[in-house]
Amino acid sequence: MRKHQFIMYLIVVLVLLGISASTTPIQENTIESPTVAESENEVDQCLACHTDKDSLVSTAKVEEAVESENEGEG
Repeated sequence: MRKHQFIMYLIVVLVLLGISASTTPIQENTIESPTVAESENEVDQCLACHTDKDSLVSTAKVEEAVESENEGEG
């Protein structure tokens, strides 16, 4: 008999916790988004840098020849 009462109390407590959790107000995100002018300026800077072929070639890293570890003296 006591086992059934304990289970019923546990169910009631869980239901009440579920109800109170669902009625808790959700806080809104307070992160500020950039203005339209700032985001357009960022896009323009990115496009200017990545579409300039001379700039890309001059800043590119020279690829080094890598020897295979499977060849050579063992």
